[in-house]
Amino acid sequence: MSNPYTTRPNVDPDGWYNTIQAIQLLGISRSTFWRKRQAGLIKGHVRKFDNRVWFRGREIIRLYDATY
Repeated sequence: MSNPYTTRPNVDPDGWYNTIQAIQLLGISRSTFWRKRQAGLIKGHVRKFDNRVWFRGREIIRLYDATY
């Protein structure tokens, strides 16, 4: 699978991104993202007040560098 993006995602390493934003920044499908998350290749954090998973920008960059 070739990545349509030629450069790393433009994210703030200390910023927080929700699942949809992370998927769009990486340019992968939801199922691929889910498989990579289940395999431990990207780590998310659940916010206590809304029970949603958020990802650090540095995690998105790390996954991109490890994959591409």
